[in-house]
Amino acid sequence: MERSRGTARSGHRIREEESFWSIKALPEEERPRERILAARDDTAMTDAELLAILLRTGVRGLSTIDLARELLNRFDGLRGLAHASADELCAIHGLGPAKAAQVRAALWLGRRLGHLTAEDTFAADNPGIVARMLEREIADAPREEMHVIWVDAKNRLVGRRRVYEGTVSGLTVKVGELFRDAIRATAVGVVLVHNHPSGDPEPSSEDVALTREVSRAAELLDLKVIDHIILGRGDRAQGPRFVSMRARGFL
Repeated sequence: MERSRGTARSGHRIREEESFWSIKALPEEERPRERILAARDDTAMTDAELLAILLRTGVRGLSTIDLARELLNRFDGLRGLAHASADELCAIHGLGPAKAAQVRAALWLGRRLGHLTAEDTFAADNPGIVARMLEREIADAPREEMHVIWVDAKNRLVGRRRVYEGTVSGLTVKVGELFRDAIRATAVGVVLVHNHPSGDPEPSSEDVALTREVSRAAELLDLKVIDHIILGRGDRAQGPRFVSMRARGFL
């Protein structure tokens, strides 16, 4: 019985510490939850404040805001945080599986909303629009990824999928797998998009060879390769860095 009471008291102290480092410990006018309800748009809140709302509580020695800042610093901002694995997130002191899941869910919802917004104005023959649609998702990925977008006769989006994830130095592509979903959807054209983890979108000789091989194979299947876009790293002010292989004359 003494042990049980000791456990109960210990649990009570832990809850008190969690409460102290929670958002509720802040003055009301500084609480992110109250501020977001009063705000007119997202510019009123910092990334750390928005993240703190998801985290809800901090840990001993770190307030909720401080924990949010620690996460952003550890992963070099929201982009890095969005690409962090579940194991990497759970390894952060004070996070754990529940909070890691909340953070990933919120970031993924934001990513999907970005896709929906981009899809509203999508045009497969406009490489800038295509690059913006996928830039947040793959431009900063640690490995090369190949995505395929398939479209109808009016260049409207029908579907898209990541078909490959490679190493830092490259990926091996089986041409037939690029077109499987497009054929099933009776699409008429495809756009290939892949990233360069180095951040430099300049095409390699392998990129040029792949582009030409894919274009020849697509013709045999009565499909058109509208473009092959290579993404590098841009910034929010200037937009995505990319190279259009069609604009370069390789298609």
